[in-house]
Amino acid sequence: MTPVRAGDNQGAGLSLVPLPQRPRAWTANKPVRRLVALIALGIGLVGSLLAGLQVSRVIEHNTLTAFSKTCDEVTLRINERLTAYALLLQGGRALFNASDTVTRGDWRAYVESLRANETVPGYQGIGFAVFIRPENLEKHTAQIRGEGFPDYRVHPPGPREIYTSIVYLEPFSGRNLRAFGYDMFSEPVRRLAMERARDTGNAALSGKVRLVQEDGTDVQAGALMYVPVYRRGAALGSDTERRNALEGWVYSPYRMDDLLEGTIPELAGREGKSLDLEIFDGDKPSDEALLFDSQKSANDHTGRPSLQQERTIDFNGHRWLLVFRDKPEGGGLDLAPAWITAGAGLVITFLVFGMLLSIYRRSDAQLTAERLAVQIRGMAFHDALTKLPNRVLLRDRFDMALAAAKRSQNWGALMMVDLDNFKPLNDTHGHAAGDALLVEVARRLRGCVRETDTVARLGGDEFIVLLGALAGNEAAARKEAEAIAGKVLESLSQPYVLAVEKEAVSAIEHRCSASIGVALFTGEDTSQSEIIHAADDAMYRAKKEGRNRVCLHERGRAENGVSA
Repeated sequence: MTPVRAGDNQGAGLSLVPLPQRPRAWTANKPVRRLVALIALGIGLVGSLLAGLQVSRVIEHNTLTAFSKTCDEVTLRINERLTAYALLLQGGRALFNASDTVTRGDWRAYVESLRANETVPGYQGIGFAVFIRPENLEKHTAQIRGEGFPDYRVHPPGPREIYTSIVYLEPFSGRNLRAFGYDMFSEPVRRLAMERARDTGNAALSGKVRLVQEDGTDVQAGALMYVPVYRRGAALGSDTERRNALEGWVYSPYRMDDLLEGTIPELAGREGKSLDLEIFDGDKPSDEALLFDSQKSANDHTGRPSLQQERTIDFNGHRWLLVFRDKPEGGGLDLAPAWITAGAGLVITFLVFGMLLSIYRRSDAQLTAERLAVQIRGMAFHDALTKLPNRVLLRDRFDMALAAAKRSQNWGALMMVDLDNFKPLNDTHGHAAGDALLVEVARRLRGCVRETDTVARLGGDEFIVLLGALAGNEAAARKEAEAIAGKVLESLSQPYVLAVEKEAVSAIEHRCSASIGVALFTGEDTSQSEIIHAADDAMYRAKKEGRNRVCLHERGRAENGVSA
C-alpha cells in the first residue's frame, strides 16, 4: 500500500492512514482526484520551471554574445583612431623630411589641409616640439622672439641637460596658446614617451598626464602621441645614431573625454544603451590610472553589473586597459520572457508550451543569423590581424582598378570569399585558433593571385579579391577569373595545421572550405557597391547550392562555376 501523508491533504483532515483495500473508481475518490491534480500541477510546475530555466540560459547566452561583440567593436574603433592619429603625425614628419625648412605658415597650411576634425575628430591639436641643446637655448629664444613673439621663453625655467620647446601647434588659439614654449621633456611621463619614440623611430603614446592646455574648467585626463623627426640623410641604424640625428617630435595632445566622445558617439549600440566604459593607463585599474569614464557624471560604480569584460589595447608597447560593464540601472539581463514562459506553462497544455519553445528557438536562430551578418568596420587602412587592406584601402584600389579598366578597355573581376567551416573551430579551440586560421587564409589568398591584385578582409571570415587587368573580352576574362577562383578554392580546401599557444595538443588540424562569388566588371561600371553586391549574391548562391564552390554573376544573371 502507498500511504497518503498528512501534509499532502490538510484540507480533508486526513492523517497517516493506508489506502482502502477495496478498489474503487478513481473518479469517485476525492483523494485520488486531488492526487491526480497535484501530480498534474507538479508536472506542469516542473516542466514550466525547466522550460523557463532553458529560456533564461538562451537569453544569458545571447546577451553575453551581444555584449562581447559590442566590447570588441568599441575596442576596435579606439584602436583605429589611434592608428589614424599616428598616420597623421607620420605625415607631419614627412613634411619635415621633404623640406629644407618648415615655417610656421607651412605648418599651419599642412594641418589645415589634413582637415583632421572631419577625418578623426576629437584631437586637441597637431604640433612640433624642437630639440634644443643647452648651448643653443639663447639662440633659439632669440630666433622665436624675432618671429614676432617678444615674450617667448622655454618653460619651466631652470638648467637641464636637454631642452625641448613646443614651437608649432595648430590650431594656434584658445587652450593651445598655453602650450607655446613648454618643455615637455622636463616632465617624466612625457619624457618617457618621447624617449621611446626617439629610440625606436615609431609613434609612441604617453601615460596619463594633465595637459598644459587645461585652464581649470572641465579638467580632463590627457595623453600625448609622439613621432620623432630626424635630420635629413642621417644614419638611423642604432639608438645612438637616432639620438644624434634627432631634431624634434611631431606630436598631438588629447583630452580623453573629447577624444572618446568623437571616437564612439554611440557607446552602447545595444538596446537599452546601458554600457559603461572605463579606460585605464596600463594593465591594472586604479583611480590614479583612470583615463576615461563614460559615467563620469554619475561617479558611481558600486552597483554590481550583470556583465563585465575587459579588453587591452597595445599601441607600440604602451597598453590601455578597457573595462566594460553593463550598468545595473540598465536592467541587466531581461529574464521576463523566461518568467512568462514558466507562468504560461501552469495554465496551458504541453503542446502549446512546446510551440512556445519552438517560437523561442526560431527567434534565437534569427537573432544569431542577424548577428553573423553584422560586419566590423574596418581599420584606417589595414586589418589589424591579417595585415590585409581593409574597406578604406580597398575602396581606393577599386577606384584605381575601374579607372585602369576604362583606359585599357580590359575587364576586371571581384571575388567575394566566405569560409564555410570557421565557427566550429572557434567554438572548439577558442579565438586564438580562429585568428591563426584567418592569418593562414590570408597567406594562401595572397599566394593565389598576382602582385598587382588586391586581397582584402571585410571582417569576420569574409575576404575580397580584386582582379585587375584581365583579358579584353568578356569570354576570356571569365575564363581567367574562373581559373583564379578555382585555384583559390583548391588552396583554401587544403587541411590547416594551426599552432596555438596554451593548447593541450601541439597543433590543431582543421578543414575549412570556402564559398566564392565572382562578378566581372569593365571600365564602364562606376558603382563599387553594385559590383560588390553582384559578387555577394553569387557567393550566397554558392552557399545555397552546397558550399565549397564558385558561382559567377554576369550582367544580371548568375551562373554556376567551379566546385570542389
